[in-house]
Amino acid sequence: MIKFLILLLAFYFLAIFQVSFFSHFEIGGTLANLLLILLLILVLFEKKRDLALTGAFLAGLFFDFFSETFFGFYLLIFLILALFLRKIHQFFYQIDFLNFEILLFLAIIFFHFLSVLMGVIVYQIEFFWPSPWLISYNLTLGGIIFLGSKYVLSTLKRI
Repeated sequence: MIKFLILLLAFYFLAIFQVSFFSHFEIGGTLANLLLILLLILVLFEKKRDLALTGAFLAGLFFDFFSETFFGFYLLIFLILALFLRKIHQFFYQIDFLNFEILLFLAIIFFHFLSVLMGVIVYQIEFFWPSPWLISYNLTLGGIIFLGSKYVLSTLKRI
């Protein structure tokens, strides 16, 4: 129950931070997807599958709250993405910086693909590829967050 409350607060405040503070830091017309980065870190470091799915549910829920799409659009995408990342994660034996960046790259592409695919089906928009700015911005920010979280986790293990 305590882990759920921590996850709820973490995803809530990160969603607020993403739409309020990080919305002023557009690079090449793209924004950082902090909820995606936190979900990947949760999938990598948490052993329980249900907690990762709970995190995906919360990420999708808060993403839906702050988007103009119909409710459940991003909820479904984040749940599918969490299952995809869990499956792909099995092929990596250790979690280092390079493996994290590879998984984050795959997550960004897959998230974009699912978002555009559902947009094509529901809203009849045209398919488009993710911009290099979107990928590089999220990879850079994700790498910084990954190194910070790895440092915090190693410090907490020593205590």
